[in-house]
Amino acid sequence: MTEHEAAEKFRNLGIPEFIPASGPAGSQREGSSFGVINQDVMISHLSFPGRTVIPEHTHDQLVISFVRNGAALLSIDGTEHLIQTGDLTILFPSQKHGMRVQDEPLNITEVIITCHQE
Repeated sequence: MTEHEAAEKFRNLGIPEFIPASGPAGSQREGSSFGVINQDVMISHLSFPGRTVIPEHTHDQLVISFVRNGAALLSIDGTEHLIQTGDLTILFPSQKHGMRVQDEPLNITEVIITCHQE
């Protein structure tokens, strides 16, 4: 999918802003894209090659992920879980997590929500 096609898909979903995804050192991550719904909600479609390793880290946001296809070992607070096509995961703000993609590519859709404390 070209950048133009991805932007059009997001506009058709009512998402006004499109941002191409960047990988390490600003390189383009093939097949990935982001759509900003508003200042607190973002949707991302991410593609990871087989055997990609994402070191443990945290976010300040709530992250809801849907595995479109593929499989990975998702480490959450030190416990590994196999996630695969059709699975839904929820990561809470500041929850430590990392991922090891299995042999085949992994495609996920994430909804990233900024949580405000009153």
